[in-house]
Parts: sequence; C-alpha cells; structure tokens
Amino acid sequence: MSMMQMMLGAGGGGGGLDIDDVFSLHLYTGTGAGMTITNGINLSGEGGLVWIKDRDDTYYHVMCDTERGATKLIYSNSDMGTDVATSTVTAFNTDGFTIGNGNEVTNLNDKFVSWTFRKAPGFFDIVEYTGDGESSQQIPHSLGSTPGCIMVKCTSTGSTNWRVYHRSLGATKAMFLDLVNEASTSVGHWNDTAPTSTHFTVGVSNDVNADTDTYIAYIFAHDDQQFGADADQSIIKCGSYTASYSMSVPGPSIDLGWEPQYVMIKKYGPGTASASNAWGVCDEDRLGTYLTFSSPEPLYANTTAAEEGNNTVVEFDSDGFNVDPLGQGKGLVNYPSGGTHLYIAIRKPD
Repeated sequence: MSMMQMMLGAGGGGGGLDIDDVFSLHLYTGTGAGMTITNGINLSGEGGLVWIKDRDDTYYHVMCDTERGATKLIYSNSDMGTDVATSTVTAFNTDGFTIGNGNEVTNLNDKFVSWTFRKAPGFFDIVEYTGDGESSQQIPHSLGSTPGCIMVKCTSTGSTNWRVYHRSLGATKAMFLDLVNEASTSVGHWNDTAPTSTHFTVGVSNDVNADTDTYIAYIFAHDDQQFGADADQSIIKCGSYTASYSMSVPGPSIDLGWEPQYVMIKKYGPGTASASNAWGVCDEDRLGTYLTFSSPEPLYANTTAAEEGNNTVVEFDSDGFNVDPLGQGKGLVNYPSGGTHLYIAIRKPD
C-alpha cells in the first residue's frame, strides 16, 4: 500500500483504499479454543462488521459489529434481538478480530468462513439508532454516496424481522433477511422515501422504528468509484437480473466490469415463499468441484444449514458472474423464467 493510501486509510476516507483494506474473505478451521483471526482489516481503528458461519454444521450465522461492541451478537437467520455471548467474537483488533471457544465460531475441526466489512465511505457503513414511532424518521449515515442496500435489525426486542432495502426494489418494498418471503410492499418500511447520500428514512413498522427500541443498520454502497491506486474503481455493486430458467441452457451472465470474490443473491418475485428463495451467499474461496467444473458453494443467510457442496449455482469470471452455468435449472438463482433476482457483489483484489 502506498503512503497516500495509508494516510487516507488512517483518516477513514475511501479514496485510494484497496478492496483488501476494507473487505476480508477468510477461511479457518475450528480449534475448540479461543484464537485470533488476522485478516488485515483495521476494525478497532475504523470500525466494521464480522460475519461468521460454520460451513460443516447447523450453527447460527454470527454477526458482531463495532457499534454495539464485541460479545453482542445478532443472527442473519433469526428474528432475535441482541444476544450477549463472551465465547464468540471477543475483541476487535487493528488487523482482524479475536474469538472465544464457542462452537458457533470454533467448533473443533469444523471449517468456518468469516466475512469482514470495514466501515469506509463508498463501501460500507454501520449506524445504530433509536426508534421514535413516528411515520417518518431520517437516519443519518456516513457512506458518502447513495446506498445500494440497507439491512436493518431491531436489537432490543425479539420477534422482529430483518428489513432489507435494495436499490432494485425501490423505497416502496422491503425484503426480509431472515425469511424466504418475496418482497413486501408497505409504507411502513422506508416511508416510500428513497435514501440519499446523507440519510435513509424509516416508516412506522416496529421492525424498523418502534418508539424507544434500538436498531442497527448495515449500509452497503453501489458502484462508488473512489477505490484503487488512482481512486477510480468501484468495489461493490448492488443490482438485479432476470432469470431464464432452463434444464439445458446456461442462465444469464452478469457484467460487473470486474471479477467478484463474493456474491449474495435473492429472488424477490414472482413466486411463493420456498427454500429455493433463500439468500444464497457464494465466494471464491469456498469452491467445490462438479465433474470438471469449479464453482462457489452456497451458504444461506436465512438458515442455519451447512454449506451445500457441489451445487453449481454461479461461476465467477473476469467480468462478473454467470448464473446456473451448467444449465441445470438451479432454482436458487435462476427460477422462474422471467423472475427477478437481486444481488450484492464485491470485487476481487486485482
């Protein structure tokens, strides 16, 4: 990293930062004991989110962020509020994080994946706020650009679903990270108000704005071109595509303009709620082999399911990703024909 990039990173700015300064995809094997994960991400200095999943077993998706502090967890697959555990993420460091001996993060000999998102303008932000129960509350953020996706969870009250804004849905609809349901239309989500480069708006739904309840929002940018050595690259895109279901013909190819290392995909309609509508997460380090074909193996953000090996749902290439590349009729990413899927894609380091 250049001296200029180090100076910008130290100040929290996005310009000149590289993707590996702000995002880490890290695999490790559980030891059954506490351990330090070194991934090069300055969490204690800049802030961010750690997301961990056991690939071999049905433990919850552990999510811990610097706004609420180590030991305070929420789960992408659950409607629970904050869970306090001293055996999972125990500290945020200048070059990663430390975990305890909890099975959810270090079950002996199990394989794990961790995704770390550092706060940085143009990439990712975290906001904690308190609901006011009014029809429209504006929540300030520091992303520095218009968000592509916002994930909100009530942390003080259980039995509250995640609400997800995505630019492909618009401000009249929301998805639910912990559910397989289609997009829901309601003014209660975002008060039918699109987010801006400085604020997003929440409506009257208890899931996003109950009076005195506390909430956490994870805010993802879209195509903000201020990264790389010349500060002219985007590293994250939030978009959508139309399925072309077939049992013999490959699905659509998505042109990102760069090679991804991480893609999350969710169908938002039409269709009924089913397992094939899950939030599929694929990344370049978790590759399985189907015949002679290598493809990322999916995990599902809305369930505790273990990694689904040799399920060829996407293929990463130098320009983006290919959906259902073997033409096997993969419902998770390519069904029904004409159905619409949204995605979040993160760039691979050059």
